[in-house]
Amino acid sequence: MTTVLVPLTEDTLDRFAAMVEQMYLDDPSEQPMSRERARHQAARMLHEDRGLALPMLVHADGQTVGYVIVVPFLSNEFGGRIAVLDEVFVMPSLRGRGHGTAAIQAAVAWARERGFRFVMLEVNDRNVRARALYQRLGFVAQARRTMSLPL
Repeated sequence: MTTVLVPLTEDTLDRFAAMVEQMYLDDPSEQPMSRERARHQAARMLHEDRGLALPMLVHADGQTVGYVIVVPFLSNEFGGRIAVLDEVFVMPSLRGRGHGTAAIQAAVAWARERGFRFVMLEVNDRNVRARALYQRLGFVAQARRTMSLPL
């Protein structure tokens, strides 16, 4: 299986938004998500906030199987650029075939090739399957808690 990350384009916004909507149905968040909001956010990533978040489609053997969003930032604590895997998604009908593993490995390779020092991610405590996958791929839980403040 050949897996590549393909940058999101204007032509792929609708497909991306549909997958984002599906991800939030599968793994609900405290933040509501709709296809319209997902499309709006993706368009912002492409135009207004270019480079602050990098949405990419995951292609395996010529078909779109999911997406990843990578958010680069500079960390004083970790001594350089960090790539945060903000979202990783594989279409439900294609899960269990190694696409998630391949997508994460492709994202890690992407970050490594660009000189990032760490790849980090958040995982929902209830998503046991995702946590197991990340651990198999070498991700280690940190003794931290994510907190947020709505503005």
